[in-house]
Amino acid sequence: MRDKVRRTISRYGMLTPGERVLVAVSGGVDSVVLLRLLYELRGELGVSLAMAHLDHRIRGADSEADAAFVAAEARRLDLPLVLEARDVPAYAEGRGLSLEEAAREVRYQFLEEAAAKVAADKVALAHQRDDLVETLLLNLIRGAGLAGLRGMAPVRGRLIRPLINCSRAEIEQFAGEQGLEYRQDRTNLELHHLRNRVRLELLPLLETYRPNIAARLAQTAQLLGQAADYLEGLAEARLEQMIISRGADELLLDRRKLLGEEPLLQSTVLREAVRRVRGTLRDLEFGHLQKMLELSRRPQQRLELDLPGGVRFRREGDRLILTKAGREEAEPRGYEFPLSLGKNTLDEIGWELTLEEAEPPGVFAEERLQVLVDRDRIAEPLTLRIWRPGDRFRPLGMRGTKKLQDLFVDEKVPQRERGQVPLVCDRRGIVWVVGLRISEDYKVTEATRRALRIRARRLER
Repeated sequence: MRDKVRRTISRYGMLTPGERVLVAVSGGVDSVVLLRLLYELRGELGVSLAMAHLDHRIRGADSEADAAFVAAEARRLDLPLVLEARDVPAYAEGRGLSLEEAAREVRYQFLEEAAAKVAADKVALAHQRDDLVETLLLNLIRGAGLAGLRGMAPVRGRLIRPLINCSRAEIEQFAGEQGLEYRQDRTNLELHHLRNRVRLELLPLLETYRPNIAARLAQTAQLLGQAADYLEGLAEARLEQMIISRGADELLLDRRKLLGEEPLLQSTVLREAVRRVRGTLRDLEFGHLQKMLELSRRPQQRLELDLPGGVRFRREGDRLILTKAGREEAEPRGYEFPLSLGKNTLDEIGWELTLEEAEPPGVFAEERLQVLVDRDRIAEPLTLRIWRPGDRFRPLGMRGTKKLQDLFVDEKVPQRERGQVPLVCDRRGIVWVVGLRISEDYKVTEATRRALRIRARRLER
C-alpha cells in the first residue's frame, strides 16, 4: 500500500516538498487509511498536514459521532482540524437537488473554504479505484458521454486522490493489519441508492463474467479520461475560432464554422459553449447536444431550444446564440400549498383547484385542466408547488421517468411560463403537471376502487 501510494503521488506529481495538505477525513475506512499513509509519509514527502471534516446533518447522532471520532484523531495526531456542520437536507430542498448532489456541492464548497483557512496548497480526497469504477458504471447507466465516462481524475486543480489506484479490498486489508479504527456508514448498505446497488450487486455480478474486472474498468476509465481531455482541449481552441461575440451571459457562434467540424467535435464544442455561459454542465445530457445540432442543421432560419439551468439556444440565420436567463426567470420564487377535498382557492398564485371523490369510470375523457387519478395510490398529504430543477416523474404511458425540464421542452412551454405551471404532488412525487400530463403511477385502471377528480382553473386577475 505504501509503495503504491508513493508511486501514485510521484506519477501524477501530486505533491511538492514544502506544501501543506488538507486531508478530507469522513471517518470511514478510506479516509482513515489515507490519513495514516500521508501521516507516515509526510517527512519523506516534505509536506505538512491539516484535517477537515464536514457533518452533513443527514444521519443524526451517527453524524455527530463521526465528527467526534475525527476530532479525537486530530488531537491524537496533533494536527490542525477544520470541523463544521452544514444542513445539507435544507440545501437540497432549497435548490431542488437530490441529497447526493447537494452533499457533493456543499462538501466541495466546504473543502475550498477549509483549505483557505489553513493555507493548504492541496486537498487530499480518499476516493479509491472502486469508487472510480462505480462512477464509470453509474454514468454509463445514466447515458453519459465521453467526458462522463472518464470518472474521477487523479489530480484536478488542488484536489488530489492518492488512493486512486488502490482497491477497496486492499484498503480494508491494510486497515486490519494496522489495527486502525474507523466509522461505518450504514447508508452504504441501503439498496435504494443506485450507487450502492452498483457496488453491492452489479460489480459482484460482473466479477463472475470476468475476474478482476474492476481493475480493467479502471484502466478503461483512465483511457477515456485521456481521450476526453484531448478532445476538450481541441474543442476549446475551435470554439474560440467560432465566437462572433461574447458577453457576461451570452455567446454568439458562427454556425457554418461549427458545422464544418467533425460531428464528435461539434457536440464537444457546444458542450463547452454551454459551460461558459452557464458555469456548470449539471443536467446537460447527450440528447440536449443532439437537439442543438439538429436545430443548427435545419433549413429554418429562426429556431430556439430551452436547456437546463435557464439557458436558451437560438438559431438566427448563420448565428447560434446561447443566452443565460436572468435569475428571476431561471429560478422562479418557490411556493408550496396544502390541498384538501373541496375547493382550494390560491389567490397568491392565481389558481383554484377543486378535489372531489369520484366513482371509477369505465371511460374517462381527460381534459387539459381536469384529471382523474387513483386515490388509493396517493401518499397523502397532497400539495401544490412549483417545479424545481432536477424534478422527475413518469408521464402517462411511459415506462421510465422523465425530467420535468425535458417535458417542458417537448411540450414547447416557454421558459418564462414554466414558473406558472403548478404541480400536484404527494409525499412520493409528482401526481399531475397541471395542464400537461398526469403520472403513470397514479392513473385509473380496472383495479381502481376509489378515484379522485382534480379540476384546475386560472383565477381572473
